[in-house]
Amino acid sequence: MKDLVRAIEIPRFDKNRLRQMFPGYEVVGDTYGWFYKVDETKIILVSYGWDSLITAVRQHMAGNGIKEPLTLELVMGDFICQYVPDWCEELRPEREAKVSAWKMMKKFYRAVEAAWHLGQVSQEEAERRAAICAQCPSNTDQLVDFCIGCSTRDLVGKVTGFMQSKHTSQDAKLKNCSRCHCNLRLKVHFPLGEKDPDVTYPDWCWAK
Repeated sequence: MKDLVRAIEIPRFDKNRLRQMFPGYEVVGDTYGWFYKVDETKIILVSYGWDSLITAVRQHMAGNGIKEPLTLELVMGDFICQYVPDWCEELRPEREAKVSAWKMMKKFYRAVEAAWHLGQVSQEEAERRAAICAQCPSNTDQLVDFCIGCSTRDLVGKVTGFMQSKHTSQDAKLKNCSRCHCNLRLKVHFPLGEKDPDVTYPDWCWAK
């Protein structure tokens, strides 16, 4: 995989050229610049800025029900490197690992934020769940800590703020679930979403 290392200059991929390169695709966005094609919708998005292109692609995927790759920026970088190879280099494994971890945290925060705006469960239901989790043997603080670098501190601060805005009488007892690895102080306040097939909950669990 290639890693894009020059994202400041604007490449000259104009709309007419892109239509010739990708027949059958609709080209939208700025007159020229960075581009990315979304095969599911046959759309090519164009932007003067690399960061703004990433945002546009993310919004387009979300608006069309397309699952966003966990490492979207790396995927986009590898794609554009096919057309501007002089601006790229081979991706170092350690960088891919760091970006993947960072993407996992960002994805987690976006999921939490989306669920939060969809609505929370009642305080009574949160208290019922918290009482179950507080007595559960899977409630543990013995999970592996994530190393937090400077680039993640702002994100962690936002998640912490989210957690501190809701409470139950069992907060002091709630830690992390060893089954789903969720923070239980946060999880008890959210509606049940799609279950992870790789997680097995005990019979008494409210999330089962």
